[in-house]
Parts: sequence; structure tokens; C-alpha cells
Amino acid sequence: MNILLYADIPGLPEYVLLTRKAVTVPAIGDRLRINADRLACKFSRQVLEETPACHCFERNERTESMSVGDFLKECELAVSRREWSYEGGTPCCTLDVEVVEW
Repeated sequence: MNILLYADIPGLPEYVLLTRKAVTVPAIGDRLRINADRLACKFSRQVLEETPACHCFERNERTESMSVGDFLKECELAVSRREWSYEGGTPCCTLDVEVVEW
């Protein structure tokens, strides 16, 4: 079964679509990395590339000069919560994530 998999990154106006065809879903506590360049969803890539990292993460000199997409390439996230729903009959899971290593 294909599952729509989203990430909820605090500070972003929309969820980030990670994949339309997830076969497995990360469990709470699992770690993941998000590479914006590899996302199939053009809108999600654009949001990550255009949003300054300091809007979502700790404001400092580095996050003020990089996008969320660049920030995510350098850090590891942990799943803190999973929320299930349906979109047009397709199961969806939205992952709440937090930075654990940068």
C-alpha cells in the first residue's frame, strides 16, 4: 500500500511532502535526513529552498545565511509524533520532527 508521507517542520507554512509512495513509515524516535534536492514535490522543494533556516530553527549567524533545505542537509531529525489521516482515500502520515544533531 502506498502512503503519503509528510514532515511538519515548525515555522514552515505547509507540510513538506516527503514521498507519495512510502511503503514503511518511520516510528517515533527514528532518525532521518531530508534532502530537499531529492524531493519529488516541486512545491515542497521550493518552500525548503526559499525559507531562511532562522525562521524554523535557532537564529544564529549560520541559520540567517542558509535556507531550510541547506540546513536539513547538515542535520539529523528525530520523529517525535505521527499523525494519520486520509486524502481522497489514500492513507497519509504526518511526522512531527525535531533536530537531534547538527
